[in-house]
Amino acid sequence: LLLLPLPWRLRALSLPLMLPLLVPPQTRPAEGEMHVTVADIGQGSAVLVRTREHLLVHDAGPQYSRDSDAGQSILLPLLRARVESRIDTLVLSHRDLDHVGGARVLLERLPVGELLSSLEDGHPLRALAPQDAIDRNTAAALADQIAQAPVANIEPVRISIDAPRIPE
Repeated sequence: LLLLPLPWRLRALSLPLMLPLLVPPQTRPAEGEMHVTVADIGQGSAVLVRTREHLLVHDAGPQYSRDSDAGQSILLPLLRARVESRIDTLVLSHRDLDHVGGARVLLERLPVGELLSSLEDGHPLRALAPQDAIDRNTAAALADQIAQAPVANIEPVRISIDAPRIPE
C-alpha cells in the first residue's frame, strides 16, 4: 500500500500494518520441551530455563563492582532481547556474590513470581522480592522443602533441585 500511487494520507494509513515488523517474534519451546541458556557471565553462574509458559532463572551471576553486576550488564539485556517481561521463578542457590550479585537488578526491574533461596530472613535481597514470593522460602523452610520434595514443577516439565541440608 505504501508504494501504490495513492495520496499520502491513504498510504499513511498502512503504517500501522508495518508495526509487527518492528517487534521481534518471541520463540517458545514446544509443549513438554525446554530451552536452557547458560549465560557467559565470568565467575559464578546464571542459567535460564524457558518452557512454553514459564521462565526459571537459576542464580544471577556476580557483582563486578559497586556499580556493575551481571544482572545489569548481561542478564537484563539478554532477557529484554528475548522479549521476556517476567521471571516466574528465581532460584538463588546460595549467598555468595558470584551467584546473587546480579539478583538486585532483576528483582527491581522485572516482576518475579517466586523466589527460592537459602538466604537468611534479614538478607537485603529478600526485601526486594514480593512478600508472597518468599513467605514459604525462609532458609529452614526451604531446606525442609528440598529434603521432602526436591522438584520444581513448571508445566509438564519436572526440574529436580538437589541441595545439601542447611545446618541450623
